[in-house]
Amino acid sequence: MFYSLRLSLQAFKNISEQEAEKIALREGEELMRFLIHTTKQFRGVKISSWKESIDKNYYKLLSEVKVLEKKNKEFSRLVEGEFTETVVSKLRKNIKKRELSKNFIMEEIAMFASLVLRGFSTRISKYSRSKSIDFFLKGKNKNLDHIQIR
Repeated sequence: MFYSLRLSLQAFKNISEQEAEKIALREGEELMRFLIHTTKQFRGVKISSWKESIDKNYYKLLSEVKVLEKKNKEFSRLVEGEFTETVVSKLRKNIKKRELSKNFIMEEIAMFASLVLRGFSTRISKYSRSKSIDFFLKGKNKNLDHIQIR
């Protein structure tokens, strides 16, 4: 899921979209190699990149997420709530960076929703459960199990 990292790189490192994309894709490829090596012993584990996971449904869902974020104050607060305190303190006065960070979260919501609609049921992450993903999926009568690793 590293492709959306490009937005954080643009916001916090002040680098171009093209350079941020190169870095994010390189880090994603390194992560994929690690995950493929780590999961060889398990059956039924599929490792794919963000770009491989994108389908037409993802773009439709991303559009829905963006509309909901603009129209629903509770959902908008949840999207912003996904930012850590460190991120919020860095973003307070910079609207462009704030929007890039919100877009990062909205892309993640759309991706996870797309995966759930395709039959995936569990998210394994070092981060805590996403309230914004849960909110969006609840509106579609879906849910995503979450396993937090430390």
